[in-house]
Amino acid sequence: MHCLVAIDGSKHGNDALLWTARQFWKEGMQLDVVTVLPPMAMNVYPIAPVATAAAVAAVTHQWEVQKQHDEAHATEVLRTAVQEALQAGVTRSCLHAHALPAAGGASGVGDSIVEFAKAKGVGMVIMGSRGLGSIQRSLMSLVGLGSVSDYVIHQLHVPVLVVHGDGVAPAAADAEAPQRKLCIAMDDSAHSHYAAAWLQQHLLRSADELHVVAVALPVPYPVLDETSAAAAALESQQWRASTDRSLAYAHDLATRTAAAMSSAAAAAGLRDVAVTSSALLPEGGASDVGASVCRYAHEHKIDLVCLGSRGLGSFKRSLMGFAGLGSVSDYCVHNLSCAVAVIKAEGDQLPAAAAAAPAAQPAADVAAASGAATAAPAGAAEAAATAAKED
Repeated sequence: MHCLVAIDGSKHGNDALLWTARQFWKEGMQLDVVTVLPPMAMNVYPIAPVATAAAVAAVTHQWEVQKQHDEAHATEVLRTAVQEALQAGVTRSCLHAHALPAAGGASGVGDSIVEFAKAKGVGMVIMGSRGLGSIQRSLMSLVGLGSVSDYVIHQLHVPVLVVHGDGVAPAAADAEAPQRKLCIAMDDSAHSHYAAAWLQQHLLRSADELHVVAVALPVPYPVLDETSAAAAALESQQWRASTDRSLAYAHDLATRTAAAMSSAAAAAGLRDVAVTSSALLPEGGASDVGASVCRYAHEHKIDLVCLGSRGLGSFKRSLMGFAGLGSVSDYCVHNLSCAVAVIKAEGDQLPAAAAAAPAAQPAADVAAASGAATAAPAGAAEAAATAAKED
């Protein structure tokens, strides 16, 4: 695999590089370390309203001085990064350093990374994150300095791994290193199954602890106008039954995935891999589904969370956000303190539709059961009203 690590000289970028060298890089893997040069500041002196030769020469000289300073700084950042990667065990022949130009702002920096990754045929991008809150992130976006990691995740169709400050791995992946805890968040989509297969192939190691979790489909609680106690009781009973079916399906999905990944790990020669499965209660909405995953990761001290992503465009992503069904992967990237891998793939890389279709059927059954739970109490209410008239 060809991997790219984006750094900027900050602690967050260095954390991403160290995580890559210690926990992801394997012998023979090509590793590109890139930093993006800051955009050139276009200064125009107000004392020279006419473009005289002297004014042009002064501006040009200032640009050259700034360019040389930025290039020297980028060279020092890359030199330090290469030394740290070599000390962490990366082979020199597999390590390449690049300084890229930028158009300015988060989109300009992110666009440089995206275009370079596409040109090089990169299969994985790893970045650090400052971990800004939602308000800070919104304010930074207004001035063109939004999240570069968000931009790269949304624009690239290859896996992107974001390393937060608290998610830096131990000093070495050897026998003395603490056991790693990985988590794969599943649903019944082909993208999720692809993410599980990707994690097993590229991230899972001997002695790892793998948590397979599935969040049950939320079942909306229907609201009726009738005041009949019998109708309300029936409605509540059927809602609980639908919720139990949803939770049971999530448990079955997590159990089947855990069994498959355990078998795959054994077939790959991985030893002492502990695989557990859990079904999380449905809460509804992307933020609540993401909150369930984040809460589980925090409670179990997970080192890395892996999620599949459909790779929606900005327009679809905005519409889904208005409907309360926004990106779960975005929520986890913004709110988890551990490393987060967002796994995307082109259509031809996903499992065949025929293989994925049977898994989606129980989800439809749960939705249908939820609809039945809404209709049945209405019928009960009508029967109660008829009986009252007859009395």
